[in-house]
Amino acid sequence: MTLVVGIDPGLSGALALWDGATLDIVDMPTTVRRMSKKDRIDLDMAGLNAIVCGFWSRGVGLVVIERVGGIAKQSASASFNFGYACGPLAMACVCHGLRHELVPALTWKGFMSVRGKRASAVGGEATKAERDTAILEAGIAVFGRRPEFHGPRGGLKIDRVEAALIAEYGRRLILGGKT
Repeated sequence: MTLVVGIDPGLSGALALWDGATLDIVDMPTTVRRMSKKDRIDLDMAGLNAIVCGFWSRGVGLVVIERVGGIAKQSASASFNFGYACGPLAMACVCHGLRHELVPALTWKGFMSVRGKRASAVGGEATKAERDTAILEAGIAVFGRRPEFHGPRGGLKIDRVEAALIAEYGRRLILGGKT
């Protein structure tokens, strides 16, 4: 079976390794650095490189990264910081010779039947809880209830579910896996 990696970028993102049967998920590696008398969480470039090197050594056939952009009403610096996580992911794939694709969220969510991307059930824009519920429902429909979707203290980590769904999108659509 071909191994596919799905990546939900961002500091709270995740990387999911999926072959159609086995699912391994790791959180985006981060590090803390001091800047202007404040601790700041940053992407751990060395940790990311080690993870992607591990993908290469396991023979990953495709890495699918969610294409990110600015969010409405977000400052320019916040948009830059969010998007900053996507570039190193693509570069790590290039450096290790891994095929990678950047896919917009609306594309993979539409294909994976994640409902309620924008509209709320009561009208207006969907809340974060409504969006997270839609993503979780789609994840359960594809993978069943998985302990990999939860953090070390048992709480749901929606970024892990998204990374797994992105990997399944790549397996189905790009590699022609069974739907």
